[in-house]
Order: sequence, then C-alpha cells, then structure tokens
Amino acid sequence: MKLLSRKKKTEPAAEAPEQNSPTPAKSKVNSLASRVLLYGFYGAMLLCLGLSGLAVVLAASTASQPAPTVEVPDTSTAEGVATSYVSAWLRATRDDQSLLEPYIGGTKIPQLPVEPLGVRDVAVAGVQRGQDPSITSVTVAAHVEQRSGAPSAPQGAEATKSLSLLEQATASPTSSASPSPSPSAASPSPAAAATTKPVPYTLRYYQVAVHEQAPGQLQVIGYPTPVPGPAHGDPVTLNYSHRVGPDTDLGKMLDGFLQAYGAGRSDVSRFLAPGYKLAAIDPAPYTRLFIQEIRTDQALDSVQLGAPVRALIQAEAELPDERNSRMGVTVPVTVTFRDGRWEVTSLDPAPLIDTSAPQSTPTH
Repeated sequence: MKLLSRKKKTEPAAEAPEQNSPTPAKSKVNSLASRVLLYGFYGAMLLCLGLSGLAVVLAASTASQPAPTVEVPDTSTAEGVATSYVSAWLRATRDDQSLLEPYIGGTKIPQLPVEPLGVRDVAVAGVQRGQDPSITSVTVAAHVEQRSGAPSAPQGAEATKSLSLLEQATASPTSSASPSPSPSAASPSPAAAATTKPVPYTLRYYQVAVHEQAPGQLQVIGYPTPVPGPAHGDPVTLNYSHRVGPDTDLGKMLDGFLQAYGAGRSDVSRFLAPGYKLAAIDPAPYTRLFIQEIRTDQALDSVQLGAPVRALIQAEAELPDERNSRMGVTVPVTVTFRDGRWEVTSLDPAPLIDTSAPQSTPTH
C-alpha cells in the first residue's frame, strides 16, 4: 500500500509540466515575431510622419524663397565721363584744346571751331550695353548754339586746303590770292551790335563709347557721334473731363495748397490727409500762384465719402523778379472728402491719361 501511494503521488508531478507549460522553443519564436511586427509598425509610422514633415518644410522654404535678383550694371561712372567729354568737345577750339586733354591726351585735333560753341543743359539721355560688356554706349543730350548764315569763303592757304586735288592742279596761281576786304565785311557798329538777336540753341544728341579697361579705368573711343533724338509721340488725351470752379470748396482748398506748397505762404500740412507727408518747396520758387483751371476725373456730386478723386491744376506762377514774370505750371494731385472737408492725399507723379476713346480735354 505504501508503494502504490508513492507512485500515485510521483506520476502527476511528472506529467504536470507537460500539460500546463509550452515548450521552450515555441515560446521564443512567438515572442520574437511579435516584437518584429510591432517594431515594424511603429517604424513605418515614424517614417511616414518624418517624410510628411520634410515635405512641409521643403514646401514652406520654397514658397518663402525670394525671387532671383537681376543684377543691373553700374554705368554711372561711364555716364559721367561721356557727359563731361561731350561738353569739353563742344567747347574746345582749334587754338585751345586743353579741355580735351583728360580724354584724348596730348593728341591735337585739327578740325575744331575757331570759336567755342555755346553749350547748355548737358545730360545723359540713354545708356546701352552691347555684346562686349566692357564697352558702354552713352547718349548725351545738350542744347548747342545754332549758328546761322552763309559760311565765309576760305582765304589763302586755307582756300587751297579746301580744294580737291583736281581743283588744286587746275587752279591759277592768282586764284588763291586774298581778296581785299569789302566795305560790307567791316565790323558792325556798336548800334548794330546792340540790336543783334540772341543766338538760338538747338537740342542735339551725341553718342559716346566708353571702354572700361580695368575697374575704375575708363577711356573714350573716338569722337562724339551725332545721332538723331528720340521720335516725338502723338499728343495724349488727359482723363479730366469735369471742370471745377475756383470758388468751390475743392477749389479753395487747392488754392491754399498751392500757396503753401509752391510759395511758402502757410503750413502745407493743413491741407494734407492724415498720414500723408509732403514738405513744401524750400526755398519757395514762386511768390504766388494763380489758378487758371481745375479739372477732375469724375463729377464731385457723385463721389462717395473717402473715395479718391484725381484732380489737375493749371496755374500761372509768379516769379520773384522785378517784372513779376509768370510761367505756367501743371500740378496733378489726388484728393478725398473726409469729415466735411477736402484733403490732398498725394502729389501724383504724372497726370491721368485717358486710355480709352479720345476726349476733348486739353493737354496743355
């Protein structure tokens, strides 16, 4: 009996592990596969989030990236050289070429006027760059003295130089003799000189090629080349179809604005809209301005409160001289009606042009 009871006690103890616990090999495989699947899922999620975030960052950086800038070459030095060269070339004479020495050195130019030409208002009219980036072509505008009258006949050796080779061979020995001066060729009397008309000036254009041999080292090429000026376009039609009287509220405000802005008679800020800054001209170029006409681009009775109105002022400005001379001026402005009064909101850079059908609005 004791042996049987011992066997019954020992057999269940040996079978218990086989029924309740899995095999060691099967437990390790299942755990590893589960971990791999879990880590793979989280890894894929992190990869997707990372890629989407990177795409957002790239898109934002691309949208905020500024547009590429276009480099404009600095031609100011070449423009200055061309302007001064044209001025010196026009003022130089056959006997005095010192003005040209900084540009052509000591080279003497035989073909120059005996007397210097009158020159005014020399300025740059245009700049061009060709295929060679080291060469700048500058067009210079200048008002040049326009001399009139028939050219005088050459005398002596100068007459022989002006003849062609054939004419020199066939000319008689006495043909180059200097003729005696006629009475009409005598110098004018003081009374005649006093009544001489002022010399007219004509607007001329000259093209100058400037070569940049090294940074800061410029050299002109050849003489200035006379070129035609820009073609004149057709007269424009302005878009100010409504006339405004000077005695209206707008007319009185614009008159006060002109006196303050161009004649220094009061504070210009009194006529400006809040936030708009405009300084009066100092020193004032005129003593007073007289309005001749005011026109607007729309009827004032249909203007909504705060809506901009384009206005054009034609006035005569009195100069500060002994004769009280006057000159015409055009002043384009934009005005608005606010809090029961008209105010200037801007001094416009140009009058308003009618781009549709032509109107009868005068352009001058």
